[in-house]
Amino acid sequence: MKVHHVFNVNLLTPAATDPHTGQRQAPLPPVEVNGLEHFEVEEIVDSFTDRCGRGGKPRLRYVIKWASYDVPTTEPAWSICEDVPGMVRNFHYRYPDKPRP
Repeated sequence: MKVHHVFNVNLLTPAATDPHTGQRQAPLPPVEVNGLEHFEVEEIVDSFTDRCGRGGKPRLRYVIKWASYDVPTTEPAWSICEDVPGMVRNFHYRYPDKPRP
């Protein structure tokens, strides 16, 4: 006689939505504005200059903490300053010695 593995559907419960310590949640999808994807900036963490621009000219970059993402990324200043000018202004107000535009 063969026995099939059967589980009553009434005993199932939905999965918890709150993550356990160390568990990662899937990031939120980007917001679409005028057909372009935009991600929400949570915080500007740092700013620095590098010499990778044309002719070795220094260019300003920001370290950005994105909402619902774990790892910050570095972004060029021209792409950030137009999207979140208030956050850039507040960052430089808090850290006046950091490189600025």
